Amino acid sequence: MSYILPSICILFIALTHMASAITLEEGMADKTKYIFYDTSSFNPGIHAGLALLITFGILGTFTSTVMIVTKALEKRRKRRTRTMSH
Repeated sequence: MSYILPSICILFIALTHMASAITLEEGMADKTKYIFYDTSSFNPGIHAGLALLITFGILGTFTSTVMIVTKALEKRRKRRTRTMSH
């Protein structure tokens, strides 16, 4: 029990010494070291087109799959016909 508090304190001190931060100005001064993402301009037309292709592709695939399964199940089901005996 007596070792818990000192262990927590040592862990806290170790973690706070490992953490460091830089400002935006420092990061922009050395972009190759600190910036790990694409900085090219954003084109909303390309992204909208890709989103539409993906959305309608998924919708078409889902609809086609449901139709194929429905047709396959219809053929396997044997329908009973009523006979009129008057």
